[in-house]
Amino acid sequence: MKEYYKSLWGNGLEAYNLYRRTGSPKLMQPTRAVEGSEGGFVYSMVYPANFVNLNGSVEQKPDNTTRVFWNVNGPELR
Repeated sequence: MKEYYKSLWGNGLEAYNLYRRTGSPKLMQPTRAVEGSEGGFVYSMVYPANFVNLNGSVEQKPDNTTRVFWNVNGPELR
């Protein structure tokens, strides 16, 4: 998988989705060591304001660390 990550240079979306789904590879450098601040792992993005404001049947997600409906038993990522 590490070689797969190297081959994805310039396409971070695929690497992000793979890590989010599997939690692998385990021995990668944590982002917080580079940035200096730790936060929760982003599982999904919040909805755009226009979507929430114009659609009465939708509630905004509390934050972006809320798991998506199909990933309730996935790995716990930090």
